[in-house]
Amino acid sequence: MKIEPLYDVIIIDRKPPESKIGSFFIPQAAQAHQDQGLVISTGCGKLLDDGRIQPLLVKVGDTVLYSKYANLEFEHEGKKLVSMREADVIAILNI
Repeated sequence: MKIEPLYDVIIIDRKPPESKIGSFFIPQAAQAHQDQGLVISTGCGKLLDDGRIQPLLVKVGDTVLYSKYANLEFEHEGKKLVSMREADVIAILNI
């Protein structure tokens, strides 16, 4: 079954935290509060106050870095997935 999130919600297949991203080393304290994963599904965009929809910056296939506490973890078809709003994404990783 395919998951199709609404508006600015994204679904991420979680990866364990790394100690190094590219040429940057992540301190141990920061590793405990961050995570990364692969975007597997996105909503259509953020609903603005005037009723327009603003497209999302993240897209399916992006690897993103996000705050560990800004998400909802759930299990779907035996996989542990994460749901969050696009605003909770810290960075898109180009690796």
